[in-house]
Amino acid sequence: MKRGKLKIFLGYAKGVGKTYAMLDEAKTLKNEGVDIVIGYMTPNQSKTTLAQATTLETMPYKTYKNESQICLEFDLDGALQRKPNTIVIDELAHDNAPGMRHKKRYQDIEELLRNGINVYTTINIKNIDSLHDFVESITGKRVDERVPDVIFDSADTIELIDISPKDLLLRVSNIEDTDEEQGVLFPKEIFTEENLIALREIALRKAADQIHHSSYKTASYTTKEHILICLSTSPTNEKVIRTASRMAEAFHASFTAVYVENETKQLNHDAQFQLHQNIKLAEALGAQVTMLYGDDIALQISEYARLSQVTKIVIGRTVRKRGRFRGPGIIDQLSETVPTIDIYVIPDQSTSYYLKRESTLQKEVFHWNDGFKALLVIFGVTLVGGLFAYLGFNESNIIVVYLLGVLAIAMLTEGRIWSSIASVISVLVFNYFFTKPQFSLQADDSGYPFTFVFMFVAAFVSSTLTTKLKARDLQSAKKAYRTDVLLETSLRLQKASSYSEIVDAMGHQVKKLLNTTVIIYTPESKQLIPTVYSDLSPDYIHHELLSEDERNVAQWVYINNKRAGASTDTMSESQMAYMAIRSTDKVVAVLAVHNDHQNIDPFLRNLLVSLINEGGIALEKAALDAQQHHDALVIEQEKLRSTILRTISHDLRTPLTTILGNVDLLQHGSLDDGEINRIYTDIKNDGIWLMDLIENILAMTKIDNDNLIIQFEGEVLEDLIAESVHRVSGKAKHHTILVDDAEDVVLVNVDSKLMIQVFTNLIDNALKYTPEGTQIRIRIDNKDLEMVTIHFEDEGPGIADKKHLFEMFYTQNQDSRRGMGLGLYLVNEIVKAHGGSITVSDVEPQGVRFSVSLRRYIIDETAHINR
Repeated sequence: MKRGKLKIFLGYAKGVGKTYAMLDEAKTLKNEGVDIVIGYMTPNQSKTTLAQATTLETMPYKTYKNESQICLEFDLDGALQRKPNTIVIDELAHDNAPGMRHKKRYQDIEELLRNGINVYTTINIKNIDSLHDFVESITGKRVDERVPDVIFDSADTIELIDISPKDLLLRVSNIEDTDEEQGVLFPKEIFTEENLIALREIALRKAADQIHHSSYKTASYTTKEHILICLSTSPTNEKVIRTASRMAEAFHASFTAVYVENETKQLNHDAQFQLHQNIKLAEALGAQVTMLYGDDIALQISEYARLSQVTKIVIGRTVRKRGRFRGPGIIDQLSETVPTIDIYVIPDQSTSYYLKRESTLQKEVFHWNDGFKALLVIFGVTLVGGLFAYLGFNESNIIVVYLLGVLAIAMLTEGRIWSSIASVISVLVFNYFFTKPQFSLQADDSGYPFTFVFMFVAAFVSSTLTTKLKARDLQSAKKAYRTDVLLETSLRLQKASSYSEIVDAMGHQVKKLLNTTVIIYTPESKQLIPTVYSDLSPDYIHHELLSEDERNVAQWVYINNKRAGASTDTMSESQMAYMAIRSTDKVVAVLAVHNDHQNIDPFLRNLLVSLINEGGIALEKAALDAQQHHDALVIEQEKLRSTILRTISHDLRTPLTTILGNVDLLQHGSLDDGEINRIYTDIKNDGIWLMDLIENILAMTKIDNDNLIIQFEGEVLEDLIAESVHRVSGKAKHHTILVDDAEDVVLVNVDSKLMIQVFTNLIDNALKYTPEGTQIRIRIDNKDLEMVTIHFEDEGPGIADKKHLFEMFYTQNQDSRRGMGLGLYLVNEIVKAHGGSITVSDVEPQGVRFSVSLRRYIIDETAHINR
């Protein structure tokens, strides 16, 4: 479907006349015959603006009850059903009421555009996300309703509605004088001439940038600028992200956001949530988010910037406590490690966050069972120390034993609390038991205090390093596991040979990666069929996760190629998070993940996206392979049709000419009775040959189109052979057909009509290719308990090329014998369809033997066969 066009009426403040100008242009379009309607208009408008809407059709609003209030919202489903050419919707940045499909109105407008509906809408400059910090610094107020820049930049037309600040203040004054209730729309602290001048300048620049951006998109050249933004867990990082976004747009640069995760430190819940919000904002502003891992943040950023050919780094200023012995900050380190890259430091007015905030790191875990382990280890090393003292070892050896004990405690416990405590206790125990005077915390030797200090420092440092190594090992194990999952996915997808196997491999791997319920919806016959991978109860899955509402979300994602469900802004009340599995240019399936409304870890999300992207390509390849196979079959059928037509035109001409000639002789010739009977016989034989040929052609067409339906029944083999012999009796006047009777009645499990055709073709083939006066023998081999074999033997010249004998249109001595080469091909196909086999061999001293093996008829088999 062709995408609709978006026109945005931009203003620098409320009251400039955006809605009035939009309605005025809508009236012009209506007069030109365009089907245009008003989808939504905010009620708090001036009387002149409301008068503009009276001549236009207004769609009914949708009512939502929000606590004690009743909200009137834009009816998206009604608009999609009405489907006008153009729809007018006021306030692009509006937040929808809870319970609507989308959280934001711009998402409603996106869906309208995807369905081919043109949209007129309005927005103020303060509602554009990347400009929020500028506007807040000017007005002193935070704006919660914002629109991502990508929505604004994707507009087909931007019309700036401009008015001088003095005229705007005069207009506001007149509105307040005539409509007192409208005064709340114009806060005095914002509507000052100074503020309005600044906002107007921002709006003019943004409109000019958008025009330049649109012309740049059509240019044939590309930029080499690459901007890197450093993410953090700070709420003030949003300002850095927006600044970097404006720079990327101004320089037409690639935009990357990186976060360096310290492998030995775990963030608390609030910090993780804020990090997720910052990542979400960066993605909304067009950044490619990348996760890095390491203790040295500056080193990780500089190495990534160097390898990725970054030209500019944007970083926020970090307020650090002053100290004489503190090392250089991250900005100074980056300046030293990447001197060729421009570094932009964004100042932050909210320094109190850094000075007063609580630590973003997760608090140390304190478990009493770890304390029991620590005391047990200290008791053990004390016993070993006592043994060393009894054996005469010096004190340095005992100190090493205690150091090993502290290392063991660091490995056996979580965090650094008990390993630090163990360092102190080890010093005290060593002093109590192994220094003079013993069993006292006093020390006679003047060197003992230094020994105690060094022992404590060594124990503390060792425990700290051990704890870090243990945390790093855990992180490495997690990363190795996730990488193995991705590699295993790639291998399983490569081995998968069918569409269903690819879906199954992808479902199991996503479940293994996220350890949660996974549902994959695949399109079949114009509907989505779910495949569930879960350990939950079937009843819960059926009634909750596969309910009609959940299926509707999956259908919406499949149609609109957007994420929806839990943890998104679209249908967020859903229990599952839905994302499209895409190929190169379309949605091939939908993935649903049951994550209990928790946000997926950024690293896991990157792996998940990589996994389903690879799966989407594999599904597309499987679909293309199936399409190619279908196309090959169509081409083969076309070739077959052409071959049949060519063969029919050649092979039918001779018998038809003979029949017509004989009829002409009967009509106009003076013939005796003997000649007339001979002519009748020739006409009959030619008619029988034509009838057999047509039956073979029809049977071959059924087999080729997979329309061959076999009705298995128990049949007497001798009766089938007798009927076949009777059918060819007219051709067998110069041959002798011998049928060896079986000792017992033999029943075979076949379709009688098809099997008679098989036997008839084999006998006819023998008659056609053996000299007159020879005999054809048919005998039954009844020795096998499961199969019965029928041998057709002749005394012909034999067959030299047995390899191609059962191929379609294959004949020997084609110029001297009439035949299309379908008889033996049909025999082979029908026998195989019956679960039997056919072979050809030589007969001594001369001749050919065709052996057909068929299944016996067993009464117990009927129920299985009928099913």
